[in-house]
Amino acid sequence: MKEGRNATANVVCVGLDEEEMGYVREAIHMDAVLTPNAVSFDEAIDVAQGNFADVVLVGFERDIPRAERLARELIEERVEALLIAVAKKDVSGAAKKAMRVGYDDFITLPEESDQLRSKVKDAAANL
Repeated sequence: MKEGRNATANVVCVGLDEEEMGYVREAIHMDAVLTPNAVSFDEAIDVAQGNFADVVLVGFERDIPRAERLARELIEERVEALLIAVAKKDVSGAAKKAMRVGYDDFITLPEESDQLRSKVKDAAANL
């Protein structure tokens, strides 16, 4: 565990709409310190670094090219966080696209809320 840290993951949400944020809050509110609102793609790297993010949840439905670029940028900037693409549906092979550009997982909400909770708990356990 990192010195001075508790076992609660810091989660940054990027590009999620209010409905998706609601699903995220419901799934992980007890297991994470969560940004109150989703940040824009342009703010993502600064917020992730500034909040010492353990998990970055990225909306991967409305702007797939931008979400793909963000994964590459986060990796390039050496943001050491679990990268999870989030969508309401896996449309047109979005999960495969996400994994190819560097996301650690692709989760559909609300169906896979338990999987999201498990990933966040695992991230917290590895602090």
